[in-house]
Amino acid sequence: MNIWLERNLMHVQTLRYLIQFMHTYRRAEKDPSYWLQVQKKNIRTFADYVYGIPFYRKRFDAAGIESKDIVTAEDFLKLPCLTKEEYREWCAEETRNHPDKYKGWLPCATSGSSGMPLSFYQLPRDRASEIANLFRGFLIQKKHFRLFFDSHLAVVSKRGIRRNQNSVMQRLGLFRHMDVSAGDSVEALVKAYNDFKPDVLYGIGSAFVRMINYAEKHGIELHHPNLIATFGEMLDNATVDIIAAAFGQNILYDMYGCVEVGNMAVTKACENLDIENRHYTIWNDTHVFNTIDDEGKLSDEGRLLVTPLYHFGFPLVNYALGDQVQLETLSGGVKGLRRIKGRENDMIFNRDGSYYTFSTIYQLMLNIEGVKQFRIVQKTYDDLVFYIVKTRESECSDEAIKRVVSERAKSQFYMGTKNLSFEFVDELQPNPSGKMRVLISEIYGKK
Repeated sequence: MNIWLERNLMHVQTLRYLIQFMHTYRRAEKDPSYWLQVQKKNIRTFADYVYGIPFYRKRFDAAGIESKDIVTAEDFLKLPCLTKEEYREWCAEETRNHPDKYKGWLPCATSGSSGMPLSFYQLPRDRASEIANLFRGFLIQKKHFRLFFDSHLAVVSKRGIRRNQNSVMQRLGLFRHMDVSAGDSVEALVKAYNDFKPDVLYGIGSAFVRMINYAEKHGIELHHPNLIATFGEMLDNATVDIIAAAFGQNILYDMYGCVEVGNMAVTKACENLDIENRHYTIWNDTHVFNTIDDEGKLSDEGRLLVTPLYHFGFPLVNYALGDQVQLETLSGGVKGLRRIKGRENDMIFNRDGSYYTFSTIYQLMLNIEGVKQFRIVQKTYDDLVFYIVKTRESECSDEAIKRVVSERAKSQFYMGTKNLSFEFVDELQPNPSGKMRVLISEIYGKK
């Protein structure tokens, strides 16, 4: 299909995918093994497709396999994992050597919050599949979502983004949507949000917290949406509590994904979002999840490798997302996402190469009276700085909070003691992309 025609028909393709994806979800609710039936069919189509791409053909040949050898999710592990650096180099080389080929494709870029930003191009059908999965996440929630009539506002991590409601359909009140940048001032975010009054709010959770705090401080009443979804950051209990207090219970859920692979797993708004008891439904029809341990062997817990089955522009096979996760096996042998443990650089490292994950560190600050938000920065192997925001009504002294954290640290840091220092601040500042890092190691990647 001509690329310009494909772009013009992207909304039609999105609707087609959405109908297909929702059919899969509804059947899988009754028969969970249906996820795997659809996944196997899609794996065969995708494997044949990428086998014809020179970049991947070399990887198949080096592994001594052909496309017919990829039948199940685990078979992708016969191929080497794809690093972000390898993907970046391939995309850059392709677009540099064949610039005319990619005219009309959709440009994409990550925020760069995990390092250097990644730029690549998508086919309109790739983007359509991502939007369809976004809408599928809306539709499966307890709160009723009106596909054509509900408006939605996205707080994204890129600067300077605005999508105004100027299309014919949006002027008629259909598919009303607006993007704002989490890197904008909180005053601008609150104004844009209250002016637009979305039915659905989704995006960077820490930006929502900043908006809530600003509104409380300045006596501004925030519009109440019907549904809220977070993505792009670890959703901690403090963020859950702040959003629930401002907008009510059972309207918040979390989406898991990134710019490169799209939205690939979701929670339910009516379920427990406690960080230790959270369960995600993986879109097993559109994505393949595999986890490997430190030795590179298949495991239920470890480094996540993702293969999006509906990305055909610059496809990703065994993509090392940079996250540590724990999977679970559900009814029918279907994979579910039990826990997101954090990025590989969202950890506290020890001199011997061992480390503490986000989940372990999070226990230090769980349910401490007077603590609203926190950030932990590892300065050296032995030195940690705790930045703490106290609740407005807190009567708990700084010293009392320090004592609680210090006592907990004795048991949590079971691989050796750390030196703790504390700074109490009025608010935590996001990075330039608008994202909020809770756990930062400044020695990650250093020898």
